[in-house]
Amino acid sequence: MNATDSAKQTTSEITTFLKAQSPELKAKIEAIEHFMDHPVAKVGGTLVQDQEFTSSFGKLLDSGKGSTLLAYEAVLILVLWGFRAWRLGKVNTLFARLLTQAWIAVLYWVLALVVVPSVLLGESYRVVLTHSARALLRQILS
Repeated sequence: MNATDSAKQTTSEITTFLKAQSPELKAKIEAIEHFMDHPVAKVGGTLVQDQEFTSSFGKLLDSGKGSTLLAYEAVLILVLWGFRAWRLGKVNTLFARLLTQAWIAVLYWVLALVVVPSVLLGESYRVVLTHSARALLRQILS
């Protein structure tokens, strides 16, 4: 028996003991177990156990660049709002308008979620983003 199996067995024994203590405690433990079965909680648990993710996330929180990022995002919204108005003024058909709206929306989300924060916040943001995406994809594909 390896250390992981031993830890799981010990956790199971403690959980069984605590459930036997009182009905309120049993209900709380079952609620926690139900929450931990949720896919989002599994992704979060995976990320919390990743040392590189947690250190990069801590660096992001300590960077103090939140207000600067907010200002850059506001400028991005204004610029893309004007760009969208200009591009929609050039197209005449409904399909072309829908297509223009779609690619500008994709452009906005890529710029807002990847490019601007990566440039402003640096390597820590890229680590957090890639580890989060990888954990989410593993959960989706499993």
